[in-house]
Amino acid sequence: MNDSHVSLTKPLTLSRNAFFWGFWWLLSAALVGYTWNVRPVMSPNDASRWDTVWSLVEYNTYEIFDTTAAGDKQQFLTIDKVVRRHDNKTISSKPPLLPTVIAGFVMAVKPIVGKPFTKDQTVVGRPTIPGSINIYAKLVLWVFQILPFMAAVYLFRRFLDQHARTDYAWILSIVTMGMGTLVTGYLVTLNNHVIAASFGFIATYHLVRIWYDGRQEWWRFALAGFCAGWTGANELPAGLFCAIAVIVVIVANWKRGIFAFLPPLGLVTIAFFYTNYLAVGDPAKPWDVNNFTPAYMQKDLYQTDASGQPSYWASKDKSGIDALNDHPEPEWLYCVHSFIGHHGLFSLSPILLFAAWGLGRNLMGRDKTLFGFGWPVLLVSVVVSVFYLHFNDQRNYGGFCHGLRWIQWMNLVWLMFLPFAIDALASKRWIVPVSWGALTISVLSVFDTWYSPWSRAWFHRILLFAGVIDY
Repeated sequence: MNDSHVSLTKPLTLSRNAFFWGFWWLLSAALVGYTWNVRPVMSPNDASRWDTVWSLVEYNTYEIFDTTAAGDKQQFLTIDKVVRRHDNKTISSKPPLLPTVIAGFVMAVKPIVGKPFTKDQTVVGRPTIPGSINIYAKLVLWVFQILPFMAAVYLFRRFLDQHARTDYAWILSIVTMGMGTLVTGYLVTLNNHVIAASFGFIATYHLVRIWYDGRQEWWRFALAGFCAGWTGANELPAGLFCAIAVIVVIVANWKRGIFAFLPPLGLVTIAFFYTNYLAVGDPAKPWDVNNFTPAYMQKDLYQTDASGQPSYWASKDKSGIDALNDHPEPEWLYCVHSFIGHHGLFSLSPILLFAAWGLGRNLMGRDKTLFGFGWPVLLVSVVVSVFYLHFNDQRNYGGFCHGLRWIQWMNLVWLMFLPFAIDALASKRWIVPVSWGALTISVLSVFDTWYSPWSRAWFHRILLFAGVIDY
């Protein structure tokens, strides 16, 4: 055993436990502290969800009021909206289950806050008057996004204690989980991606314990079922993940799979379609399939606004990156920028290259501990990526945002393969500078998002300045 390997095996002067809790509390404090001063609404994307929450809390309706014609009801401007067929009312294009649950939370804490749901008021010549959205937004981000993420970080530590052989792999992996993927960057704004990422990881962690460790407690099956369902409700392509999870638990223990895992999964699924019916559905046609189809999948709803004029998405004069929907780049170039370009998975988060290496080792049977685990992960990764890169009719990389946000929900699960790669390479002298270099770039990409993830990433800005792209 050479000296470099020995140094990587025991580089800690503190115990793993002391290092983790110091890191965990510092990261928690940083996330809570940053969101204390963050702008509550950053883009049309999160504005669309906040408008639904506002309407449910204050007006008990899914209709949103984002135009000046709404008068005192006027909410945040958004382009992520559609018009219902049966009554010509405007609603958010986002699946309504998440805003509905958040609205329920807001109504529960509203007596404590003691203020109606309002936005900032700007008066010419006077300071801006903060609205109560600032208070509710902080609470929502902490409870719905930061808390589940920190729970996922804790469970990853449990996973690493069991599977990371060297301290170096353990340290690098836990720091990457906390600060090395764009999931952390998106925690500061309301969105479905980080929620799906955290709950998808929690579900996967418990599925691994059920399958490989024989830990088959009833509560574990139930928690995995709920987390898998909540993942699918927030990222529809995660339906494949849910289907694989069902197979895993049924094979592992069919009784607990049916009676513990399936009920919470089914409950979330029913809630998803029922809230969609409440938001989109036509009461005169209660069994119309369109009532249960998410609004963003019904393209005809995007054609006009409530006044009958062409909507933003139906117009041919979209600017910037959204113009790519009408004048798409060649598919090969779209794939390049999605993986190693301006929205690149590996260019913005190069530490994931080591996770990919670990996934490859698992697929080839090099790591026997979780033998076969890589195949369902690879299947979901490939199917979701192909769907968004080839079949999805939106070809704008998700808009002005950092990274290809549609596949970020899988980032945390991919990190489960990171320690195996680092352990396998621990004897290589280049592993420390190269891995920390990759992590440094990844962390800087996260810091670059914290003004707003709904903006151009650093690599995007470089290519724009160099004239390589013009959007």
